[in-house]
Amino acid sequence: MKRVLAIIDGTPLWMWPLLLLLLCLGWQAGQPRTVKLAQLFILPAAILLCQSCRCTPPRPLFFRLGIVAGCGIGFVAHRENGLRTDREHGLLLFPGEWRTMGLIIVVYALRYYWG
Repeated sequence: MKRVLAIIDGTPLWMWPLLLLLLCLGWQAGQPRTVKLAQLFILPAAILLCQSCRCTPPRPLFFRLGIVAGCGIGFVAHRENGLRTDREHGLLLFPGEWRTMGLIIVVYALRYYWG
């Protein structure tokens, strides 16, 4: 128990709002929602921009391979989940799903553990 308290005590304060934000995003993913097509590219573009600023030579290749693999896995995972489009207004209508919340928690926990 003392080890858990020491870990929590040693956690930077900015990690708690980040966790809260990620949990809110995971909760939103569990609810049906409508998203503009342009919004889908904001987070990947921000990540790509941040990664490209501090990459050493082998990293960009692996990062791009990861993006391609993630796109393929995402397509297979969401192919049958009822995603609808409104091409006239440029909207995507997502059904709610909780897989995103699980992925957020796993990635956050692993990054926290290794950090």
